Amino acid sequence: MHQMPQTSGNLRIPCDSSDSYLEEAILRFIRVYV
Repeated sequence: MHQMPQTSGNLRIPCDSSDSYLEEAILRFIRVYV
């Protein structure tokens, strides 16, 4: 786990291990939002 700063246009959290979970959550949010 290494800290990663927030990149413009991409939602990032300090925990790199939750990357896949975050990606899935974003995809679900986009599907619901759109």
